[in-house]
Amino acid sequence: LLVTVAAPVITLLQSGAGTEESYEQLVTRFAYLLLPIIFFTGLSALIGAVLNTRGHFAAPMWAPILNNLVVIATCGVFILVFGTAKGLSPEDLTAGQIALIGGGTLLGMVAQAGGLLPALRRVGFTWNWRWDPRGLGLGEIGRLAGWMLCYVGANQVAVFVVVNLLNRVAGSADASVLAFNNVYLLTMMAHGIIGVSVMTALLPRMSAAAAEGRFADVSADLSRGIRLTATALAPVAVVYGVLAVPIAVT
Repeated sequence: LLVTVAAPVITLLQSGAGTEESYEQLVTRFAYLLLPIIFFTGLSALIGAVLNTRGHFAAPMWAPILNNLVVIATCGVFILVFGTAKGLSPEDLTAGQIALIGGGTLLGMVAQAGGLLPALRRVGFTWNWRWDPRGLGLGEIGRLAGWMLCYVGANQVAVFVVVNLLNRVAGSADASVLAFNNVYLLTMMAHGIIGVSVMTALLPRMSAAAAEGRFADVSADLSRGIRLTATALAPVAVVYGVLAVPIAVT
């Protein structure tokens, strides 16, 4: 809710000086529709964590596909309804076009989170409302999450700096946020499919071992995960490097 209300401020920070007003307005309108994705991403991660601790890994792995399908369908509907006119500028986008693209992208994340609910029922999880702020263990969670919050904060600063710099130099023959995002998504795809999947499968076992004081088992599983990830990602990195140009063209 806070970042959605602050959408104009976030747009201003990212766009940089000299950005056209029409571009800022367009990004702000999209931001109002896209920033609520934060909540559904967190909900999806929370449900996935519950499933993982109960030994169920399939649903969290396949749920993002629902997201992809919804977003692809949204793009398809946009092309069918509005065509594929070239040279579309920010001021040309109508409220309907913005609502379709932004709303469809948000709906994709809602579908990802909602797609996990049947799996929760299958593992016997039930929802219970309980007002017990002290029982939440917020103090312990805060201590555990401290380093993660530092990481997220540093990462967000880096994103703001990179996007701001790219917006300053963007032009018809220069670098752009789109080019950067394409490369970033390409590198994260391999990491997400391989690295995240391996560590997600190992984390519940490592957590149980840590809780029981079996630290040698924690080290062994961590070592196993690092070896598996490195072995799988090394050839991917080589392929990316060797085939960089044809991959970029594709």
